[in-house]
Amino acid sequence: MDIRNGKIYASVFMLFIVFLIIGGFILTKIVLKDSNIEESKIEEKSEDVDKLKINKSEDYIYYDNEEIISEKESIVFQNVFININSDDAEMIMNKLNNQSKDFRLSLKKISEEDLSEEELEKVIYKEDDIYKVNYSKYTRYFYKDYVSILDDNYTFDCFLGHSYKSSKAYTFDIKTGKLLTYQDLLNKYNLDMEKIKNKIKEKLERNIDDTKEILVTETINGLDNDNYAIYIDKSGFLTISYLVKCADLNYNDVIIFN
Repeated sequence: MDIRNGKIYASVFMLFIVFLIIGGFILTKIVLKDSNIEESKIEEKSEDVDKLKINKSEDYIYYDNEEIISEKESIVFQNVFININSDDAEMIMNKLNNQSKDFRLSLKKISEEDLSEEELEKVIYKEDDIYKVNYSKYTRYFYKDYVSILDDNYTFDCFLGHSYKSSKAYTFDIKTGKLLTYQDLLNKYNLDMEKIKNKIKEKLERNIDDTKEILVTETINGLDNDNYAIYIDKSGFLTISYLVKCADLNYNDVIIFN
């Protein structure tokens, strides 16, 4: 009786093991099949997002035709390629590259200038033979369905060094190829220029110290003359880059809204 019961228990146990093995195999196949389906969906979605890309192997914004004027001073001429198949993207790309052509023509060299001995003594930077040049510094931002390019303009001369001039920014919706206006961005973040002016005014008044005389009223008034840029940064925050006017030397600052 005990032997027969033992055999029965052993048979049941073996059947249970076989059932686990077969069930595990079937479950693994189902999971792998579902995983492949999910992977396929992700790939299809990615292709759909990138449908307006002209060159699929490149970022939405990249640079070419680079010419280094001064490695030490980070002065570089380069063309911008906005890798989006839309009229808006082509318009802004042409605008930036036409500006780059003008900046390349603005380069003047010390060796080509007829400087007096007195003027030569005032030169503080001689390394790259730059007398004066206008140039841009570009910064790219990628966030979900938006790409932005920030264009900061500077002047450099051998007497004063770098001088910030202005900023402009351009943000595109990569699903539609549309350029978003500054007003579109403000509406998206429930902001208006009055709120922005108040925030900037508060920040400027906190930053006033003995080392720099910030002209708060002149800076705020400059916002009415489009002395600012609005864009979406890589974290999805709305960012305003603006010119701070000072009694001595103007500079650039940013303020971020989430």
